[in-house]
Amino acid sequence: MATIEFSLVLPVLLALFFGGFALSRGFYAMQKIDFIAHNLADLTARTTECSGNAASACLSASDVNDIFDAASILLSPLPSANLKTTVSEVGVFQNGTGRKVETIWSITKQGAVRNCSTAPALPEGFTAATAPLGAIIIVDVSYPFSPGAGFESYSWTFKRSQYAISRNMLPAANPTLPNGHIANQSGQGVNCK
Repeated sequence: MATIEFSLVLPVLLALFFGGFALSRGFYAMQKIDFIAHNLADLTARTTECSGNAASACLSASDVNDIFDAASILLSPLPSANLKTTVSEVGVFQNGTGRKVETIWSITKQGAVRNCSTAPALPEGFTAATAPLGAIIIVDVSYPFSPGAGFESYSWTFKRSQYAISRNMLPAANPTLPNGHIANQSGQGVNCK
């Protein structure tokens, strides 16, 4: 009688165990994506340094590589092959009596760059009139996650956006920006201004 009861309960216990395992891995991946978005926004906001010199880029090729390498390192031990990361700088400038919001540059690794002709979305609670003048760094991270262990048919895509005010951008009403704000590598970035 005990073996019959055990054989009836065992599949339920195994489903709970493996389901809990898969769910905990999903929460872990979601935390990693939050961590990556926050840290890349902070790192880029500290790194972006425009001198106003038309010959220098705000982000060098090594800066760009360091930012994307940091994303892969922060995601470990999870695989980073499908991690999509886009880092953009959005400017809020005085435009006569009002303000305008424009994408200054956008660079990506396996993702899509921001459209230069479309006004970018600002953080929640901000409008063009209430946002501080200057530059805002926007990081978009996307990661498709499958828990594995027989759950391959179940997958989630975690997406996070993080905003940070650039610490080194000139806060002038219409700052003079250098040509080529980012070092464009292999067509993965775009300078909009």
